[in-house]
Amino acid sequence: MKITSLQLENIRSYADEHVEFPEGTMLVHGENGAGKSTLLLSIFGGLFLSKIRTVGPNEFVLDDLVRRGERTGRIELTFEVEATSYTVTWELDTAGSNSATLASPALEGPISGIRDVRSKVIEIVGMDEDSFSSSVYVQQGEVDRLFNDEARAELIDDLLGLDRIDRYRVRMKGARRAASRLASENEQAAENHRETIEDEYEHDAEGYAAEIRAVEAKISQTQADLTDVETYLDELVTAKADLEATIEAYDELTAELEQLTSQREELLDERADAHQRIETTETDIETAEAEITELETTIAETAATLDELDPPATADPIEYHLSSHAETKDTLAAAQDVVETTKIAETEAAGTLSQAENEYDRLLEARDDAVSNKEALTDQLHEVEAAVEEATAAVTATSDELSQARDERDELTHAFLPAARHPDTVTAETQAVVDSYIEELESKKSSLSQTRARQSATREAAIADVEEATEEIDTAEETREELTDQLAEVEAELESTRESLADARSELSSDVESLSTKLATFELSASIDELQPLIEDRIPAAKSELQSALDEAATDVTTLQTRQATLVDDRTEMEALDGVSTCPKCGQDVAAEHITSEIETIEDQLDTISNEIDEAEATQQQLVERRDELDDLRRRAIDLRSFREETVAAKAEQVESLADQHSELETDRADVTATLEDAKAELADAESTVAALDAEIDTLDSEITDLEAQLEQGTTVLQAFERVESVDDQLETQQAELEALEADHDELLDEISDTEAEIEEVTATIEAQRRDVADAEADVDTAEQAVTTAETQRELVSDVVEAYNEIDARRTDIEGYKQEITHAQATVERLNGQIADAEADITDVEAELGEMDVETSREKLETVAERIAQREATVADLEQTLTSQREQRTILENELAGLKRFQSKLAQAENKREWAAEREQECNRLIEVYQSTKSALREQYLAYINEYTNDIFSDIYKNSSYQQVRILEEGDDGTPYAIQLLRDDGTVEHPSNASGGERAIVNLALRAGIYKLIAEMREGNSGRLPPFILDEPTTFLDSGHVGRLEQMLASITEWDVPQVLVVSHDERLIQGAEHEMVVSINERTNASQVELRRGGQTVGDD
Repeated sequence: MKITSLQLENIRSYADEHVEFPEGTMLVHGENGAGKSTLLLSIFGGLFLSKIRTVGPNEFVLDDLVRRGERTGRIELTFEVEATSYTVTWELDTAGSNSATLASPALEGPISGIRDVRSKVIEIVGMDEDSFSSSVYVQQGEVDRLFNDEARAELIDDLLGLDRIDRYRVRMKGARRAASRLASENEQAAENHRETIEDEYEHDAEGYAAEIRAVEAKISQTQADLTDVETYLDELVTAKADLEATIEAYDELTAELEQLTSQREELLDERADAHQRIETTETDIETAEAEITELETTIAETAATLDELDPPATADPIEYHLSSHAETKDTLAAAQDVVETTKIAETEAAGTLSQAENEYDRLLEARDDAVSNKEALTDQLHEVEAAVEEATAAVTATSDELSQARDERDELTHAFLPAARHPDTVTAETQAVVDSYIEELESKKSSLSQTRARQSATREAAIADVEEATEEIDTAEETREELTDQLAEVEAELESTRESLADARSELSSDVESLSTKLATFELSASIDELQPLIEDRIPAAKSELQSALDEAATDVTTLQTRQATLVDDRTEMEALDGVSTCPKCGQDVAAEHITSEIETIEDQLDTISNEIDEAEATQQQLVERRDELDDLRRRAIDLRSFREETVAAKAEQVESLADQHSELETDRADVTATLEDAKAELADAESTVAALDAEIDTLDSEITDLEAQLEQGTTVLQAFERVESVDDQLETQQAELEALEADHDELLDEISDTEAEIEEVTATIEAQRRDVADAEADVDTAEQAVTTAETQRELVSDVVEAYNEIDARRTDIEGYKQEITHAQATVERLNGQIADAEADITDVEAELGEMDVETSREKLETVAERIAQREATVADLEQTLTSQREQRTILENELAGLKRFQSKLAQAENKREWAAEREQECNRLIEVYQSTKSALREQYLAYINEYTNDIFSDIYKNSSYQQVRILEEGDDGTPYAIQLLRDDGTVEHPSNASGGERAIVNLALRAGIYKLIAEMREGNSGRLPPFILDEPTTFLDSGHVGRLEQMLASITEWDVPQVLVVSHDERLIQGAEHEMVVSINERTNASQVELRRGGQTVGDD
């Protein structure tokens, strides 16, 4: 990776500057404050955006990056990774929101958003801001950062990736705790289930099954008894049903007889009713015929009455045709037309009368209004005359009041205004002088009031400071006491823990020494730092050798035993041969002497092999015992490793934690003490300020009181001016009112004269209109009489129409009556037949009832009912018994199911406990693997770090005090990555005892060594290796060591580093750099500028 360019706009001391970064070593130098560190700050910020918080000892916020006086700033950083260019643009807005963009040909499109850009840059670069600042960026003044044990361990583990192993261990320990907790919980659950089974269940599963079978046998017997009883009960119910059917049939016949008898009576009554209807209907016919005769007589009389009537005065006469119903209806329509004609005439006459009366009333009202108006005008005339007199008196009084107000005004004005402002004559314009003087007084009072308000606010703030300082003192004293108590507690606990740690280390050392003594028989040794390779490599290697020897011994024993068995078979075969046979070994005919010789040879061989087998088995047993002993020693070594890693390490960690806590408490107490002293000083200052302000406020209050009295006098003067103006205005108004009243008086006289003339004219018109009303009333009377006559004609004709209607109705009734008679006669004939049928049915039913013995059937029914009740009671008892037995079976089945459920839960809990225990063991094994892996990797990487660090250390350190820098995996006190300085005499020393310059050299060497390790971990891929950045590396170095930095830079360049960037104000490093960047302040723009040079020359110079 390399930085190619940087564009800065309004960033700290830079206004608008573009900087190119070539490959190789670059020295950035310039005067203090020229902007050197801002370049590094911008590179760092351009990469990691808003996550940047500190650079070296300098803390800043985003607003600090933007140039003073500007609102926005811009950083555009271009860098390459594996020949691919990336550009980060960071827009800063102190008053708004910030934004970021990442662009590259390797991306599908620009990435925006600070979080997304930052995440992508970290992915591309391969490290975050902490790793970058801790590994490749050596910041200004960082002398002791790597000498902090905790920071150093965290940094190196992070760079080597070992922190991931710690995270895995922590996760695995959490998993182990969860597995242990799960095993414990399920053990407790299993115990609870066992107690539940023992306490709540009387039988085991087989016992419950036996009880259920016994209850089911009882249920079967009860069910059989119930079936027998129910069968007999069914027979009784059938018999009862038959008897009830017989009795019911008898009852039905009896009811049927009663019904038939009743039906016959009803038919006889209905026949009598039909005869009665016939007689009644004949009478109705006679009555209707008489009514028709009467109506015809009425029609004739009405026709005569109509002939005698005079026709209406306002309509034409009509002809009366009443000889038929239709002609009468036509005559009625003509009469209706006459009525409507007369009503129209009546309405018109009434309208004419109404108009005449309305006009008459209007004229009367007009005359009354004119009379009232005259009276009102006369009253107004009297009022105006009185008002004129009153207004004349008011004008005189107001004139006197105006003269008095002017005198009073003049006197008050001379008393209020200073002598220099007295006018010769007081006029209305003098009020402006008074106003001006009042404004001066008010301005002075306002100024004094504002001053007093400020002083009061300052006094309130000072009082608040007093209260705050007092509260802060109380809090600080209380906090200091608490911290003192906590320090005492932590000191006691720290001392106790240190003693416990020493005991644990002593115990560990003793046990390791004992283990080493036992391992000596295997040509092995043990030490605290070498437990891991001993467990993983050396003991397994020794065991492998023993196992190989044991395998060979076992093979020897098996071979000898096989040979022994073969010889025994040969001997048995030789002993079984006879004289005719052939020797299986030599092929000759067998003789007695030959057999004996062969058997003796075999027995000698068997004796030899037996001895060899004994020796081989003894050797095998010794090897087995040695192997088992070696396994025991390895297990002991594992226990010691666990003791070291868990007990000793835990106590060391506790000591470190308590020491940190103790240091923090001391720092906190010192801070609180300083805060307490500051608060006391602030309290004294605040109390002094309050006293001074009280005196100033009293003086201001006195001056304000005097001004308020003067202003009150000025207000009185202004009121006098206002009174003069008001009275003057009042006089003018009264004079105008008097003139208006005199004009009103003249107008009223004219209006009264006009009204009297109007009254005379209206009176004459009223007499003429009264005659018109009388004529209209006579016309209305004539029209009303014509309407009455026409309505009388219409009513008489209508009566004739109604009479014809009644005649038609009577004739229709007569036809209906005749039909009713016919129907009634037919009904009589039908009823005669039905009566005969009913009498025959009655005879049949009476005969059937006479053949039944119902009393005997009733007696049998009572007997059967009693037996049924007895059997039903027996069924109820059996059913209750059966229900009880079934409930008992259900209870037993439920208890059995519950027992099985708890037994199942018990089995599940035991299975889960076993599974969790296995997982816990598995977690323990993985924790050991993680620890051993971390130790192995630490050991491997530390060898490289030691080598590379001392290479650089030897290049730049020219004194003879120290020969070497040692970085240990773990110090004597358990500190990881402990750093020691080796002296000439072989003794070691902690870097904190070295001088500031020596510590700076060690820091540079160690950082360079770590950087080289990072370079090699990138497997030679310099395209991804970040630049090596040194910010003021000469700080704390003397002149001799500054010159040797050139050799260090040359060594670093040989590592195939794409860029080395050195920021320094010391120009002695120029000769060791391929390029130099001169940073200066442009006097014209007062902004930083960068000039790039090569070989001591400006780029582009010859």
